[in-house]
Amino acid sequence: MKRRALLAAMSASTLHIAGCLDRVSLGPPELALGRIRVKNFSTQDVEIDLSVEKAGKEVYQEEHSLEGWDASDERPTIGTAHIVEDWMAETAEYEIHVDVLDTEFESTRTTESVRENVEEFGPDNVPDGTCYEYNVRMNSTNWGEELDGVNILHDVLESEDPLSIAPSCEIPGE
Repeated sequence: MKRRALLAAMSASTLHIAGCLDRVSLGPPELALGRIRVKNFSTQDVEIDLSVEKAGKEVYQEEHSLEGWDASDERPTIGTAHIVEDWMAETAEYEIHVDVLDTEFESTRTTESVRENVEEFGPDNVPDGTCYEYNVRMNSTNWGEELDGVNILHDVLESEDPLSIAPSCEIPGE
């Protein structure tokens, strides 16, 4: 009788452990760059040099001119750039670098920093192949003021997003 109880207990605990393993993350998700958005919230016009490396190889390098914040109308306007390229939407290690020309401001961000953030805030909701975007912002906190820096933020792209993204991007919930 004791042997049957032992076998039953072992079977139940094996099933219990197997059920738990389904919920255990096997590591951070593999992510893909889906687009880059650039916004100039400062009052001055700026020129930036934006470059992207994919798996250690430069795949993009271009200068962009962005008009400054203009609040002369009822709705303020800002200079923007929206970058979507064919080489995006593949899981790889990306690095973006932005240099605001004729200033000391520059910033760099990598896929690893995006992955760390996803891991911290809920990796179970972000499957492998999910696309994210980089948001480059001049003056990310002091809108409508003199240029005080450049920040590169990121977001996981979601299904209700109306802007264009790289072809074949994986979006959670779609």
